[in-house]
Amino acid sequence: MSVSVKLDTTVLDNIMRDLNINTDEAVKSIAYDVEGDAKIKVPVKTGNLKSSIGVRPIKSKLYWVEAKADYAAYVELGTYKMSAQPYLGPAVEVAAKRLAEQFKRLFK
Repeated sequence: MSVSVKLDTTVLDNIMRDLNINTDEAVKSIAYDVEGDAKIKVPVKTGNLKSSIGVRPIKSKLYWVEAKADYAAYVELGTYKMSAQPYLGPAVEVAAKRLAEQFKRLFK
């Protein structure tokens, strides 16, 4: 069972358009930041889960960050026998904080 995150950029698109910023490049950059942070946070035994984390472009302004290892969701969410070891969710949270900080600097 894989685990993935979808970044919806509807509101961001409108803001970026008004600021004349390339939304696709911004979203792509965020997706790769999430991938990098997830690879840092993921627990490693064999390296299979870490190497299965990647970014997949779906269309303009839509990128999937996913871990394709069969057991990815079990590690992220836990099971009744194993505690969760979140890596993808926290990576998204870090990227969201970075984005918020960038917007604060942009609008000062």
